[in-house]
Amino acid sequence: MKRTQQPVPPAYIQEEGYLYIDTEATEPVGSPRKVFGATHLPYLVVCWSSTDRSYYVFSARTIDPKTRKPKWDDQDLLSLQRLMHDHHTLVFHNARYDVRVLANLLPLTTQRIFSLWAVEDTLLLSHLYNSSEPHGLKALGEKYVHIDTSDESDLQEATIASRRQAKRLGLPVSYAIPLDYWMPDWFQSVQNGSPQTDSKNSSSSFRPWEQGLAVTYCLLDVCRTVALHTFYSQAILDPVWNLYAARELPILPLSIQMEDAGVSIRPTTLLSSIRQLKNIRQEHLDVMQQIAPGVNPNSSVQVRKLLYDYYGLSPFGWTKKGEPSTTEADLQSLLASKPRSRNARKFIKALLSYRHVDKALAYLLDYQSAVSPDTGRIHPSFNPVGTRTTRFSSSSPNMQNVKKEADGVVPFPLRQVFGPSQGHYWLCCDYNQIELRIAAHFSQEPVLVDAYAQGADVHQSLADELGISRDFAKTINYGIIYGMNPMRVVMSVPDVPDHLLQDPNLLRKRLPKLFGWIAKTIRQCELQGITTTLAGYPLRVPKDAPYKGVNYKVQGSAGDILKEAMIRCGSVIPNLGGRMIMTIHDELVFEFPTYVPKTKSARTVKHLMEEAALDLGVHVPAEVSYVPYRRAWSDKKPMRL
Repeated sequence: MKRTQQPVPPAYIQEEGYLYIDTEATEPVGSPRKVFGATHLPYLVVCWSSTDRSYYVFSARTIDPKTRKPKWDDQDLLSLQRLMHDHHTLVFHNARYDVRVLANLLPLTTQRIFSLWAVEDTLLLSHLYNSSEPHGLKALGEKYVHIDTSDESDLQEATIASRRQAKRLGLPVSYAIPLDYWMPDWFQSVQNGSPQTDSKNSSSSFRPWEQGLAVTYCLLDVCRTVALHTFYSQAILDPVWNLYAARELPILPLSIQMEDAGVSIRPTTLLSSIRQLKNIRQEHLDVMQQIAPGVNPNSSVQVRKLLYDYYGLSPFGWTKKGEPSTTEADLQSLLASKPRSRNARKFIKALLSYRHVDKALAYLLDYQSAVSPDTGRIHPSFNPVGTRTTRFSSSSPNMQNVKKEADGVVPFPLRQVFGPSQGHYWLCCDYNQIELRIAAHFSQEPVLVDAYAQGADVHQSLADELGISRDFAKTINYGIIYGMNPMRVVMSVPDVPDHLLQDPNLLRKRLPKLFGWIAKTIRQCELQGITTTLAGYPLRVPKDAPYKGVNYKVQGSAGDILKEAMIRCGSVIPNLGGRMIMTIHDELVFEFPTYVPKTKSARTVKHLMEEAALDLGVHVPAEVSYVPYRRAWSDKKPMRL
């Protein structure tokens, strides 16, 4: 451990007891695929204390270049823990990552860290301050506290050179350059004659990362975090800061719990599904090869030459370079135009099906590669600031776009490859028409408010009144709250009834308060560039698209409700033996042991989720579905409670 009196950050919080932490880590060779950071081992931890205004540098003794595993002295780890215990609050930029990395280093679990210390995160604060901009630490530091980013470019350049040297020596390199940021200082220490490859002979007093590029980079990241934390504490108003403390920070440990729990997969079904799609893809490929031997369907250039040069078809769209387009939408239009050439029609149809199947197959292969050999489960990432609203995003893999249903090309829903593990069942609890109910709440439109109060089907009510199908009515309802022009909504649906085209103001007459609220919201976004959710979360709206403010307000409010539900469920469901494993848009998915009566767990979850919505002033029924063991996620059955 090294204590240093580096220059104090350009702005810093005055209160004592805050410890700002940044870590640099590597990933050992052969690490199983898990949530980003779950297998990363730190070689450098830099802290800044608001109590004595000093930096503390903790570094590994060395890293074995063959295994990429850092080696630490026990005394240094003990000193780091003591320093942490001397403070009441730990501050990070992206706490979900750094807390995981610290838990990999210290005899502490991630949940233990959250229970022992208050944890703050400037990444969450950056989203609260400006939801529309990138939230990377370097860019924020340069924009708001004027710390340039040359340290990163210098380190990246040196790391790229070191990776080349490592490859020449037959040493493994990581899939990501930042996980090799230790290499430049390591190679420099070797060139200076410091013993690094033999851990038994290594000097315990020498630390290659206590000086050099990596520590400079890490020190500046801590400096950025301190300065940004102070900046946001002064720039963000008290009501929004209270929202950050009450709703956004409690989400951090819950999202980590979900990621650690993972999602169980049905391996036999996955393998058979992959084989089936490969066979279907080959069938479409065979059709194309019979028509146009040698044409690669994955090459837009070859497809363009075949369709537009050989067959002489007229394009429906153009690329930015002025070439005829081969996108799905343009090929669909081309097919709908019924080209004279029968072979051209067959090729386009086979190509569209091939692409569709190939995309579904790519998803399945991604799920297969994401299975952790340690747990046999997939551990996707759930990011609470991954969208421009308050909703979660999902990645590695994305569980929010797993197909619910089969279609005309892929004969099964992709959700069939997921399902409860042995001895468990799933509960899927989904808010019913949450976005329309939020719009009804904000606008107080009597047609919607009364319909929901009476338990009526809002879509069917509109369908009956206008003499259209329920699906058409549903498209209209959601198109309106997504900010689309009423006539554009109507025209987006095929076979539009004549009476709707003859009276373009028909929808406005039927829903005057809803359209009045929409106009008011758009006007506010034009003037202020911002809208707020039910909970008061500020969301920035693009200046050139103020109409998006309506959608942001609705989607963001739905995110408020879901986060409140997660917090309530997170404190109760573990006591029943269950755990939260996914958040899918307006839905939460839970896993329970089979010994927990499903009626009891379902009623508890339903009550907690509906209570969360009521707490924010909206009545939104929660519908619960049940997935028993040995069944697939796609087979979930509604429960009547």
